Amino acid sequence: MSGRTDLLNYFDRVLPSTWRVQRRDLPAKPALTATTVAVLTEQVEVTDLLDPTVRTYTLTVLVIVPKQVDVDDDLDDALEEVLEALDLHDYLTWTTAERAVLDDTWPLYRITAQLRARRVIPEEEP
Repeated sequence: MSGRTDLLNYFDRVLPSTWRVQRRDLPAKPALTATTVAVLTEQVEVTDLLDPTVRTYTLTVLVIVPKQVDVDDDLDDALEEVLEALDLHDYLTWTTAERAVLDDTWPLYRITAQLRARRVIPEEEP
């Protein structure tokens, strides 16, 4: 399982059930009907050269609200909800949250985060 999938599964558990956790790439010109969180993998690094199963995933978390006008309060509230969830994650740290716009339409925050994870190597069957 990837760091991206781990974080998406975590978001499924901790974010409001009315939100959409986007598991696939965002389509071009998405039609949003709920606050949406998407996760992109930017980079994967081996954390410990003596143990290559320990990896650091650099991830981008997108927080998007389904509004285009008077969006500031809703977007800020959604950001705080996601940052609180990230703060409570045991193996993740976030560094920045920057405001941006998706497809010249949807205001969003782009959060940079790093997740440490150990890749489980399945045992071979005899």
